[in-house]
Amino acid sequence: MVMQNSPQFIGVSLGLSKIGATGSFINFNLRGNALVHCIKICSPVAVIFDAAFSDAINDIRDQIDARLQDLCFSINGDDSNKISRSFDTEVRKMPTDPPPSLKEPSSNSKFCFIYTSGTTGLPKAVPIRHQRYQTIITGIRYGSGMVKNDVIYCTLPLYHTSGGIMVAGQMILFGSTLALRRKFSASNFWNDCIKYKCTVIQYIGEFCRYLLVQPPKLTDKQHLVRMAVGNGLRPHIWQEFKDRFNIQIIAEFYGSTEGNANMLNMEGVVGSCGFKSLLVPSALPTYLIEVDPETEELVKDSNGFCVMAEVGEKGELICGIQNKNMFRRFDGYENKEATNKKILTGVFSHGDRFFRTGDMMIMDTWGNFYFADRTGDTFRWKGENVSTSEVETLMAKAVKKEIHIAVFGVDVANSEGKAGMGVVEGDPEAIDVTGGLAGGLYEVLPSYAVPLFLRFVKEIEMTGTHKYKKTSYRKEGYDPSIVSDPLFVLDVSKKVYVPLTQEILEAIKDGKWQV
Repeated sequence: MVMQNSPQFIGVSLGLSKIGATGSFINFNLRGNALVHCIKICSPVAVIFDAAFSDAINDIRDQIDARLQDLCFSINGDDSNKISRSFDTEVRKMPTDPPPSLKEPSSNSKFCFIYTSGTTGLPKAVPIRHQRYQTIITGIRYGSGMVKNDVIYCTLPLYHTSGGIMVAGQMILFGSTLALRRKFSASNFWNDCIKYKCTVIQYIGEFCRYLLVQPPKLTDKQHLVRMAVGNGLRPHIWQEFKDRFNIQIIAEFYGSTEGNANMLNMEGVVGSCGFKSLLVPSALPTYLIEVDPETEELVKDSNGFCVMAEVGEKGELICGIQNKNMFRRFDGYENKEATNKKILTGVFSHGDRFFRTGDMMIMDTWGNFYFADRTGDTFRWKGENVSTSEVETLMAKAVKKEIHIAVFGVDVANSEGKAGMGVVEGDPEAIDVTGGLAGGLYEVLPSYAVPLFLRFVKEIEMTGTHKYKKTSYRKEGYDPSIVSDPLFVLDVSKKVYVPLTQEILEAIKDGKWQV
């Protein structure tokens, strides 16, 4: 399913489930190899896509299975599309009676696949079974206090767990009303909430920032919204967001599509993404363990076990795997090798098993968790996870040269998440950095994954274990007054790289340079 937000998305996913099939919710921003990869890894029997993405599907038709080429169905389009069959026309031909051999899905059968970048490489398919589907929906509902007569406003893409399951599921399982918009619009956000009498909004931190930079208007408080549910709302704008838009409850949660360390801030503690009872710690077997900031290797004691981070200190979040507990089991990915990479064994004792989140957090004396940073090979930008190794691989492919490049996320003033920065070994002129490089990257990467900054060095520094020293480069950042190497920044409006000057850096800090 390569589809935009629409009622048809929900209808198709439910219809597939009803006949015992499984829908794969694919990020419609993907193109080329990444799109082919996501289609292939779930072994599909058909591709259903919005007519708006006909060109993207047509570009990869010769790279997918021959039998799939005749089973590409265009939805929301007309019959003139020469590269596929019309989904709407085919559905009208179908009998209305269910097939006699129809097997109803069980609680353990797969409802859908959601794609996540995981820790490294191309996107990974996470099977969401009916049991987990219901657990996600009921957990956020009763944890936050949503009720049946709530009208929930959703602008997040339905291919994400947050939009397609957590929020859309409130309508499907509990009868709440869903107000669905195709994509987020800061200027229309509160007007929509007023028009559809919304009482709950869904957010990511980036959305909140976009709303706050809008000029103050009467509509800021003329709505009926009582609750905001989401993740990534930063502490420094938390109270401002509540006060300006008169939001009574902020239900900030932490979770990952495949993970078992999901939690919710039910008390409205500013900046917290979840809570662990220190009176009954076994109820949530989550812990923070020390990680070496330079090598990103786990710190071990003399017995070879992990060391727990102290209260107030940063550590990587892990959660005990309990297969008989529907909240704490870890089903992993379709790819078993990728699944195994997320499991830590012998953490505190021989034989124990933990899910490794890859997220750094801090816990206070009351058991509240605060998100700090991501470790490893991913960062989050524009509300999407970006795999650094994927960017490194596809960048080398785009320039058609064997180059060494280290990609990581860096902070950008007035922006949520981290933007991509690449440290490239070699001469910028050799890869036409101010010419066709950016255009080539846009052809193989989603726009949010194209590095915003580039730094060129004679030789990339390596650790003793032959890994790029990303930590030191990340600390040095992209300030021309500090870094003497050639620096470049992406001009997003023109899709070209330009030399990064002190003047442009100041424009970025002042929010006058589009990022």
